[in-house]
Amino acid sequence: MNYSSFKKYIGSISAILFGIIILLIIPYQIGDIGTSKVGPRFFPYLIVVSIICLGAVSLIIDIYKVKVNKEEHEINDINITSAFRVVATIVNLIVWIILIRYLGFIISTILLTSFLIIIIEKRKTYQVLSVSVLFSILIYFIFQLGLKIPLPKGLFF
Repeated sequence: MNYSSFKKYIGSISAILFGIIILLIIPYQIGDIGTSKVGPRFFPYLIVVSIICLGAVSLIIDIYKVKVNKEEHEINDINITSAFRVVATIVNLIVWIILIRYLGFIISTILLTSFLIIIIEKRKTYQVLSVSVLFSILIYFIFQLGLKIPLPKGLFF
């Protein structure tokens, strides 16, 4: 396998490796209460196993496409816009992690989702704000009231 064909598989392989690393880290980061079948490790394990499975399915599909086509195509270089979106998303998540302590979950999540929507695709202001507010409040109610999991409170909420 040459480098250009390996580039086709790197996303799937990265997802699988990321999932395996997180799977190994979970027992050290999240304690196990042991009183119920669905403990604090359940959802992280569920998400990580899903990441690994989807990475494996993606890898199988990519391998199948190469074998069926029997022709090598160069993957297009990453354009500047895509790279900017990735970097901006990572920066927004880091800022969100910092702001959540001071502004609380609702306000910081409204800001995060607003910036992410703007970065991904230009939308009208009312669309960005309505989706951001509804998403943040929905997640807040699901965790706070439904699952009884407290979320960080800030200056206002």
